[in-house]
Amino acid sequence: MLTMRPIEPSGKWGQKSHSVNGVKKPTTDWNDRANSNEWRELWADEVNAVLKRENCTERIDHRSNKERGIDELPTVHMGVAACRMEKKGIRTERGNQNRKINSFNNELRQLKARLNKLDEWLKAETAKPEAEKPPTLYEVINNILSRQSVTKLNFYQSVNNLKASAKMMNFLSENSITDYDDLVNKLHSMIGKQRDIANEIKPIERRLKTLDVHIQKADDYFEYKPIYEEYEGIKRPKKKQAFAYKYDYEMKMYNSAKTYIDDVMNGKRPIPRKAWRKERENLTAEKDRLYQDYYTLKNEVKEIEQIKKSVYEILKLEERERQPTREYKHETEI
Repeated sequence: MLTMRPIEPSGKWGQKSHSVNGVKKPTTDWNDRANSNEWRELWADEVNAVLKRENCTERIDHRSNKERGIDELPTVHMGVAACRMEKKGIRTERGNQNRKINSFNNELRQLKARLNKLDEWLKAETAKPEAEKPPTLYEVINNILSRQSVTKLNFYQSVNNLKASAKMMNFLSENSITDYDDLVNKLHSMIGKQRDIANEIKPIERRLKTLDVHIQKADDYFEYKPIYEEYEGIKRPKKKQAFAYKYDYEMKMYNSAKTYIDDVMNGKRPIPRKAWRKERENLTAEKDRLYQDYYTLKNEVKEIEQIKKSVYEILKLEERERQPTREYKHETEI
């Protein structure tokens, strides 16, 4: 927190603002948002220097998640009251919201790691020298799709995996995957989709936070306004003082809500409570759709992981088939 008033050479406080062509402007630039990032960076440097000096491994970073390339959703500000309640074991609305965001962020991290692992697998398959390559993924997928290999079909039956095999083939067919390149392209599109989903949810979450405060403050404003009007209508000072003492909480809630609403509305009226609620409803529906897209993507990742597992199982089976049996080895040795 910084004061908006400059300090004069005499040591006294100066004026908060001055007029330029009839327009009031701040006397200092301490509230200029353009400076905030520079100050935050300087603060991070100071803190990290102390942490290093004290042999602490932790470091802080002044940059936003977006600037750091982090796809995670930001949590909401808890506030003093909510933090105290949470410490006492009382669950709050904001605490529940943060728990949901943290859970989703954890899932995002896991999904990103799984996608990266699959990407590394595909790259490793591509990098193999032609002479050392086992049957290609193209050949394996074609065998699965066409069911031309009785050996492989019997293999799936032998491990009771026919249902899983049919599900895998449906996934390949629905996504028009017939060769290795198709699978690579599908995986890369999934990586992009995972990033897009996170980026689309972020502004929705931010706007929902703002709307929640708008709606709550508007509700407080209308709930406590009659009490304030009753207070204003009292003429006798002692009675007015007693009323203010009795309804201290309600009066503070009204004044807080009014200050907030006046700042948001900037002199405009009426307060658009219905419009805010409708916007919140639409954004919540959009967020739910994006969450559903995420879980669809998560299931697709499982499908490709199953393909990877099945490819390895088929290649292992083919390797065993190419090796002579022990009995055959014994006969040839004799």
